[in-house]
Amino acid sequence: MVTGRNRGRSGDKAVAYLAVAFVVAGGILFVSVAILLFSPDPPRVFGIMAAVTLGCLFLVWLVSDHRDGRSLKERYGALIGLGPKKEKVKVKVKRVKRSEMEAPNRPPSVEDIRGLSEGANTWVPSSDKRQSDADC
Repeated sequence: MVTGRNRGRSGDKAVAYLAVAFVVAGGILFVSVAILLFSPDPPRVFGIMAAVTLGCLFLVWLVSDHRDGRSLKERYGALIGLGPKKEKVKVKVKRVKRSEMEAPNRPPSVEDIRGLSEGANTWVPSSDKRQSDADC
């Protein structure tokens, strides 16, 4: 994983992909020559090899396509019935009367400000006694 100031350099990955391409191409060439020399039915074996190669390429594409940050289940789970379930949200709308909406057109008084600051700083301990780990 590339982090820090080298983040976003695609050249490092390109070299690795090029090396993998050469190794895979060499393997395919070697296997093809072996099939042509030793197989009694080369077209059938080439067909099987092509199907396996396409299947592997599909799996590699499926696993490596993660640019959007979602998991495989999030991206393709809906295709097989494993997608996230959509939850319905009930919204209750309450109509506010105009008289409740309008605030008085005056600056707050000293009593109003004291009342606001006192309400935020009051702490009342709970009546439940907590049990320690030794009591359990």
